[in-house]
Amino acid sequence: MRDNVLWRKQSHIILLLAEYLQIDMERALDLFYSTKTYQLLSDPQYGMQLMSDLYLLENVLEELREDTTKGISRLEHAVEYATPKTVTGCVAEDPAGYNTDK
Repeated sequence: MRDNVLWRKQSHIILLLAEYLQIDMERALDLFYSTKTYQLLSDPQYGMQLMSDLYLLENVLEELREDTTKGISRLEHAVEYATPKTVTGCVAEDPAGYNTDK
């Protein structure tokens, strides 16, 4: 069960990454699997599975920004897209879509 939930979380992050960078899914998959965020997410001792998808996406984008060997050109504007909403210092997702000010 936990593996299935983790797989879905990773899939959603990869979908968001492909959408933001406007790249195909295979390239997004390769980029995601090359990050430290993926490694930490795969290990339950770090608790990254509890973080929101947007928070993890921002971590991935930050890693890619710092790694100039990946050749990603749109990363300088990534913060605008991937910054999660915060509520009293906590990252909050809006799965029901109530916040329309995106």
